[in-house]
Amino acid sequence: MKKMLAIAVTAALAAGCFVGCTQPTEPSGNDYSDIYNYGDEYFRSIGERTTLDFDSPDYLYNDFSEGIDERFSMVTGIWGNDGFLKHQGVQADNVFLTTDGDLAIRINGDYYRGEGVGNTNGIRTGAALVTDFDMGPGRFEVRMKAAPRSGVCSAFWTYQYDSADPSENGWNEIDIEILGGGANSFDSIMYTTWQSATKPNTATPALDEVRLSDNEWHVHTFDWYTDYMGTGQGRIDWYIDGELVYYTEKTVALKSGNLWIGAWRPSEFAGDSSFETTYMLVDWVRYTPFLDQAGWIETDYRSEFNSYDKNFPLERIEMTDEMLNQRLANSGFENVDTEETVPQEPFVEDYKSFAAVGWKKRTIREDESDGTSVLDAYSGERALRVTKGAVEQEVEGAFEGFRYDLKFWAKKAGSENGELLIRYYTKDGSTISEETISITSAEYAMYEKAITAPEGCAKIRLSLRSGVFDDMTCTYKGQG
Repeated sequence: MKKMLAIAVTAALAAGCFVGCTQPTEPSGNDYSDIYNYGDEYFRSIGERTTLDFDSPDYLYNDFSEGIDERFSMVTGIWGNDGFLKHQGVQADNVFLTTDGDLAIRINGDYYRGEGVGNTNGIRTGAALVTDFDMGPGRFEVRMKAAPRSGVCSAFWTYQYDSADPSENGWNEIDIEILGGGANSFDSIMYTTWQSATKPNTATPALDEVRLSDNEWHVHTFDWYTDYMGTGQGRIDWYIDGELVYYTEKTVALKSGNLWIGAWRPSEFAGDSSFETTYMLVDWVRYTPFLDQAGWIETDYRSEFNSYDKNFPLERIEMTDEMLNQRLANSGFENVDTEETVPQEPFVEDYKSFAAVGWKKRTIREDESDGTSVLDAYSGERALRVTKGAVEQEVEGAFEGFRYDLKFWAKKAGSENGELLIRYYTKDGSTISEETISITSAEYAMYEKAITAPEGCAKIRLSLRSGVFDDMTCTYKGQG
């Protein structure tokens, strides 16, 4: 069944289903045909299984055009480090509103070297919103663009945990977690439910061909029942763009919980966070209670974190193509770490692999051209000079059909032509193919190449073999 559903979802996404999944309208009575006019028949026929209570005081719809709903708070806190500093949690300073009327969640990776965020240096920080009130069974929806970079988890979830409750119902959680890039363990999405710390249920549906970190809008939905069609059975249905992709009747939450939405750099399962900054965008979020569900417990619980902040951003930022789609860190080679300036917390071994942040030496050079800078940069103060070996950076999550525009300024480092090697790899690291750009100019010249990831591709490695390079960008241009 999962396989068939996966095929259906793949076809729907390829056809651009998400284009029609725009801002919902208000329904008329119990007729939901206007609001749910997309997706499969099961999704659209929600009225045959339950009654949606749009008049409930707990009903929530926020499209961020007028700001963030006052029933949300921005969170500053940290979780999931297991006694070892793997990330620096979520910070209210990483929450933004955009000129397009969206919510923007900023996530900073290992190569971030900007201003401090909250009381941290900003590295490995994300952001999250949480509701001030608990939510019971209902339909939970969000239209968003997941953060595309590896090492990031974009998520939408309910959460309730009472450390004073020793029962099997002390921990209740329903998750949608989307991993960016070419994650180590999962390609796309995880659905998780918790009924206690010892009773989890995690599923990764057979959606390997659906890349949910594709920089496109998708509507993610889950329906939470505690009394499915009067049977007394708990059940959770998950949908992507209105297509049912998975359901479970195991470890279904019984207690109401806060609704969270956000993104952060979790532990190793999400992959390496080898980037500067990436964003998760949210068009709208919605919760509609079910009227007729029995067997659940209403709580008044709030997680204990460092702080809850309602000083929402007032000014809106413009999300540029570079902010959203540029895939190379330190593209101008301006950021250089030394033994004195390299960040110590959270510690990342790769910080010291090469002085030019984000770039790695393939072969140690023995001459004085250490590859960190030259005086005659095309722009700024630095360029990258390579005379021996190679200096490299990878574009992760470059799946089949993904298109990129590679641009850079370069010139020969001496009398011989320079070279930039583009190599395509499978998920397991096997080489698929490669191609070369020759650097033939004695003075700075613009080089440009359109790149399309071949069949079986999962990442692209750019290897600067010789020459002087500056202002190098690799911009994602879409699929197909």
